[in-house]
Amino acid sequence: MFRKYINISTPKFFSKIWNILKICKVVIEKHKFLTLANFTAIFLGLLPCILCLISFEPNNKLHGFFYLWPILAVYLVSILAYFIFKKFPTFSRIFSALLNTLIIVGFQMFIASFILSFAYCCDLDEKCNKAENYELALSQYPAERVAHFPKKIPAKAKNITIKASTFSVFGSQDFYLSFDIDKQYIDNEIKEHSYVNIMNYDKAREHYDFYANDIDFTKYTYYVINDREHEKLPEHHFPYHYGIGVNKDLNRILYYYENPD
Repeated sequence: MFRKYINISTPKFFSKIWNILKICKVVIEKHKFLTLANFTAIFLGLLPCILCLISFEPNNKLHGFFYLWPILAVYLVSILAYFIFKKFPTFSRIFSALLNTLIIVGFQMFIASFILSFAYCCDLDEKCNKAENYELALSQYPAERVAHFPKKIPAKAKNITIKASTFSVFGSQDFYLSFDIDKQYIDNEIKEHSYVNIMNYDKAREHYDFYANDIDFTKYTYYVINDREHEKLPEHHFPYHYGIGVNKDLNRILYYYENPD
């Protein structure tokens, strides 16, 4: 009764499937390089895509789909090579081999791997700027220059601000941690270290640079634990400095390590 309202095209559907299978049979049996290229492209595309979707921060997960484009490119080459193969089998093999090698080796193995490394570093920076990932952030810096930072953020710390820049093309880094806490904790931290300089903000700005848009550096007294001038290391270093800042009310502390390029 309802046949006239329903378009049943099952034979056409199976016909299309059969045609696709015939194409695959030709490719697998007579165009082995094309088969290898297809599977290689799938592997090299899906691996970084899945990595991004699993491990990256929510804002960065969509970057993983970028790595699926080479798979599509290889399959377009495969389809084109299949139709050329009917009349020019030798040319089809040479054409597909050169083009797919360029896509797989030139793009997926080199360019895409570089982009993935850069994306990973950017994602790591985003992770490290969250207080819940403080210990991960701390591990990204030279141990001797962040040894004055607490191993963990104290449970009684309030109004926590963290600013981490772990990656730079030219090698600069900076790390800031500040929070409100009781005077006793701050007094103990100050007594824990020795200093090459103790100065207010105006004096500190004559010697050092501070970079963090969400921190008001003017309200701190700076206890400089060390810097490039005083360490006098034999090899070249950027003008780094690190230490502790304390506000005048002794209820907020700032830990910092700055290594500008």
